[in-house]
Amino acid sequence: MRARPRRSRTRHPKAVWAALVATGQAGGHGTALRGSRTGGPVHVGAAPEAIEVTASTIDVRKRVCESSAWSWRRKSRETTRQQYARVAGSRSWWRGRRLACVIVCVAALLVSASSSPASALVPLSSLPLATEATLTYCSPGGTPLQMDFYRPTGFGLVPVVIQVHGGGWLLGNRTTGISDSLVSEYLSNGLAFATIDYRLGDGRAASEDVACAVRFLRANASRLMIRADRIGAVGQSAGGQLVSLLGTATRSAGFDVGQYLTVSSRVQAVVDEWGPVIFDTTELSILTYIPAVFGTSDLTELKQYSPLTYATSDDPPFLIAQGTQDSTVPAYQSINFAHALNAAGVSEQLILVQHAGHYLQPAGGTPTPSAAQVQDTVVSFLASILRS
Repeated sequence: MRARPRRSRTRHPKAVWAALVATGQAGGHGTALRGSRTGGPVHVGAAPEAIEVTASTIDVRKRVCESSAWSWRRKSRETTRQQYARVAGSRSWWRGRRLACVIVCVAALLVSASSSPASALVPLSSLPLATEATLTYCSPGGTPLQMDFYRPTGFGLVPVVIQVHGGGWLLGNRTTGISDSLVSEYLSNGLAFATIDYRLGDGRAASEDVACAVRFLRANASRLMIRADRIGAVGQSAGGQLVSLLGTATRSAGFDVGQYLTVSSRVQAVVDEWGPVIFDTTELSILTYIPAVFGTSDLTELKQYSPLTYATSDDPPFLIAQGTQDSTVPAYQSINFAHALNAAGVSEQLILVQHAGHYLQPAGGTPTPSAAQVQDTVVSFLASILRS
């Protein structure tokens, strides 16, 4: 049995008016239908004159009502679809809002991390999200040795450069010569940067500590998010001698002792800045404390601390920088070292800075190239090799 259609709430549906007009039974514009459930005569009120509607008109009204009910159901279905669309759109809008919030929060964290000062160090437990950390890299004889580790944000696994300070093997620490601009230059070139302390006053202990620092980085590469196969080293003065040993000496030299012995201390690129790499009578007459630092004045025994002793064709590329007016480490040291590397088949570059003394201090004129230009060359050299 067909259900009786619901009566339209609209008192003057256009379809009803059109049907009445078609049968010639519509009155004025304000007409409303009034009828009898018994099928008797009905009248259309509110017209200028009352019009009698016969039984045939009832069929018209019935069809019109059914049409109105179908139209209402269609509109109802359309309204439901519109509601669903609004809900779905609302959900998509909220999902978009949540995603936007996540993106904004991550961006804020990255900006905050990248804008933090280089001196603000955080514990290793915060890595790899943190950009800086102070670490104990080795503890020879129970003495903890510290490393300041800096890692650029926004990169995957990155190469790392280890910085070894100078000071005649007697002075200095991991902060010597380190500035925010220096650290930023390495980080902006996609290189992690590590500066280290080492035991002072003992040349052999210092050599062992530097080797241990490299092994620490290699053994903890995944934790620090660095590449174990891309480690470079840069050092000044005494630090230049120490990093040069990293580039040439093998494990048979005896400097690999202590921790992390399952990995190598060899590096893939070396920058020696005005390092005393040849222990001869001239250098011993200038640095008279060398016998005390290395425990001997015998030139033959001192050769074990000279990187020239171990140079072979499989050594990594070297960049050597030297002031021509250096009276602490004369220029012949670096010149002879570069020649020895070249003779062994090692890739080497030599920068001789005119009018420059030790640490490229002005001597008899303006250093050429400037210290800043040399530093740019150093970072470019390391980046080109370690990131290739």
